[in-house]
Amino acid sequence: MVVLATPPSRWGSRPPRSVTAGAGGNSLAAICPSVSAALEAARPSTAVKNEVYAEYGIPAGQHYRYPIDHLVPLELDGSNGVRNLWPQPVRASHAKDRLEARLHDLVCAGQI
Repeated sequence: MVVLATPPSRWGSRPPRSVTAGAGGNSLAAICPSVSAALEAARPSTAVKNEVYAEYGIPAGQHYRYPIDHLVPLELDGSNGVRNLWPQPVRASHAKDRLEARLHDLVCAGQI
């Protein structure tokens, strides 16, 4: 059964937990000092991305407005599984990317 999320205009800065709960499962060695080539190479396929768009009810003509993103980023032990992917509003993507990079640096330095 597919559970459709609330409309994208009502998401805020985080996807609904009922659809994208987040998932991890890699080792610290896989993410520090940088994300391993194996994890980077395993980015979600087009088919997986389309599955995520379908779960959120986003029509093909609107995909450009919502790049598929990791709720828990690969840089912080996130997975490429559907439960960790969501269509992030493009307007929020740059700030989140900067925050993820900073948190990754802190994790790998043992500061958090």
